[in-house]
Amino acid sequence: MKKALVVVAALMIAMTCALLTACGSEIEGTYKFVSMTYNGETINVGDEVGGYVYDENSFVVTLNKDGTGEYKEGGNTMTGTWKQDSGDVYTLTIDGASLNATIKDGTLTVEDEGRVIVFKK
Repeated sequence: MKKALVVVAALMIAMTCALLTACGSEIEGTYKFVSMTYNGETINVGDEVGGYVYDENSFVVTLNKDGTGEYKEGGNTMTGTWKQDSGDVYTLTIDGASLNATIKDGTLTVEDEGRVIVFKK
């Protein structure tokens, strides 16, 4: 009986570790533009503003497992880092500027200079 309990406990620990690793890996990956709100106006994928049509590649964020990342906007690529503050709240640091972000269910929401940009993995 004791041996069976030890085996069950070991299996539960192994499953917990696997689940925690899987949860952490949900954050890493590439997030593509969905929408942006600025000054009360919302721009969605497919919208045209000033002759420019926004598509999912207009803004792209890549978060790497090692805490580094990349932000692409308008043909410019900037590098940076990311860290989890608590729960779904993160800080992205791009070219020295810190941005507040939340990541939940494959959706990344970033606040930057009055803009709220939503990305989907």
